Amino acid sequence: MSFLLPHEVAHAIATRSNVTQFCSTTRLGPDDLTHYEKYHAKWGGSMVAVGLWMDGTPYNWDRSDSLESVAISFPGNETMQSMRIPIAGITKRHMLKEDSIDDILEVLAWSFRCLADGHYPSARHDGTVFQSGLDDSQRSRLAGKPLAVKGLVTEVRGDWKMYKDVLRLPGWNDKDCCCC
Repeated sequence: MSFLLPHEVAHAIATRSNVTQFCSTTRLGPDDLTHYEKYHAKWGGSMVAVGLWMDGTPYNWDRSDSLESVAISFPGNETMQSMRIPIAGITKRHMLKEDSIDDILEVLAWSFRCLADGHYPSARHDGTVFQSGLDDSQRSRLAGKPLAVKGLVTEVRGDWKMYKDVLRLPGWNDKDCCCC
């Protein structure tokens, strides 16, 4: 499955824009700002607030299938606050219940850890070392080098289905009541 990796997206935007403006926190809510400031004081340097958004969107005429998409945003940035950058997508019919979501989140967690650390990774999310072949040549050259910014996830958004799938909460039609 193809991914845009959050640490690579944040680095690309930061190197092509004003880093101070990109890392702005003027649009963060009070709880998100407190979370951001706690880690900014600990980590230092240029740091951007990142939002994660997961949602399904019907895409055919009878609404019988949907594209489950994962996007990131930069909620503190005034000019980019409402922009969502799609980083992965899969049709619902190709998903394996929780396995697909878990696999997607494993890659995202790895990329978010790289962003929090502020360095390009030296291996894939599963520990496989980058090869100097066609697909990995750029990543193997960048391994261990600093990113233009660090990042911290301050928001996770989605619909009830996303929370149900990710957090394993019961649904409205499950035997266990979601409101009990």
